[in-house]
Amino acid sequence: MSRVDPLEGLKNFEPKPAASQKSKQESAALEELASEHGFVARHPAPSNARVDRSKRRFTTGRNIQINIKGD
Repeated sequence: MSRVDPLEGLKNFEPKPAASQKSKQESAALEELASEHGFVARHPAPSNARVDRSKRRFTTGRNIQINIKGD
């Protein structure tokens, strides 16, 4: 009894060629065209200075109540 090769279907696989990336010039032209037609860019709002969180207080288990009913 022989096992079936799970990757057998990939032997004839050829990856697609990498698509050419848009240049910066094209992006600038698109931004200009969008602004001419009234489209607003969705740039993120500038964030304020980072607020420091309070430090976590670690417990050691000595201050935890144990509810036990004794005889």
